[in-house]
Amino acid sequence: MMIWLHCFSSTQGGVYYDFLIFGEQFSHFLTRATNPVEFFIILSGYGLYCLFQSKHKIDVWKRALHLYCLFLISFIIFVSIGCLIKPNIYPGGIIEFIQNITTWHTTYNHTWWFLFPYLVTLLLSNWIFRFLHKNSIITVSIAAIIYITCYFISWMQYHNYISISFWCHQFIKTLDFFLPFIIGACIAKYNIIERINARIGQKKFIFIIALVILLILRLSTDFDFGIQLLYAIVFIIIYALIPQNRYISIFLEHMGKHSATMWFTHAFFIWYLFNDYFYALRYPILIFLATIGASYSIALPIDALYRKLIKMK
Repeated sequence: MMIWLHCFSSTQGGVYYDFLIFGEQFSHFLTRATNPVEFFIILSGYGLYCLFQSKHKIDVWKRALHLYCLFLISFIIFVSIGCLIKPNIYPGGIIEFIQNITTWHTTYNHTWWFLFPYLVTLLLSNWIFRFLHKNSIITVSIAAIIYITCYFISWMQYHNYISISFWCHQFIKTLDFFLPFIIGACIAKYNIIERINARIGQKKFIFIIALVILLILRLSTDFDFGIQLLYAIVFIIIYALIPQNRYISIFLEHMGKHSATMWFTHAFFIWYLFNDYFYALRYPILIFLATIGASYSIALPIDALYRKLIKMK
């Protein structure tokens, strides 16, 4: 979803052949059904809360370090290549270099913007889950108020009614993660998927139909506030209730092991360093598959290198 969104969310990478639907390119039209940030944050909240329930505490620093080390290896490789291919952009000034390597202001690769607010959310997760464990209603209510407030401030900034500093912008983006993260935790805490599954029984075809209807409804509007979050919640629950093909599950599990590195690297292929080669394929499905293939191919050695470095400790 993330790679499809970044391939076709704009013409930043290049021009490609496509047919129009409702006055816009079909591949761009499909990006409405992606919303990778909400999906990732909800699933992260779900998985981490399951871990919190079993161990009562998460080693958040170890997890944050794991993610940052993968980022750092990807950073060194691609920024080094950038210094050779586009020395007028990479590495830039010393301040710009520091901002990028600390993930504070990711001008080298804008898809890295997600890392800083997520790391903050991850490091705060033990406190968030303790509050959620004591009083779910108050925790969700506070998170919802914060979510709405952040959206309103961002909307005001987007329409030039107000101007906020980059520090404030980063703070808002971090706070914006709390509600989907807590919702994911609530799905785990209250066994939402298991309870729905117990009630429905064998009528799984209902969820397949519901998933199709949900996709159609999401594609019918480009309005984002609340809709993208609701869409991600319902999609995850419905998908979890549909019987999974064994081979598809194995494939997705394998890709999931390399997904973080694919996130860190894919934009260099389609936006920053090699976009001319990928968009020269012209057709969206070929561009998408080539980006998946390139991102996966570079993720394998990076992840292998990371595992070797861990063993050397």
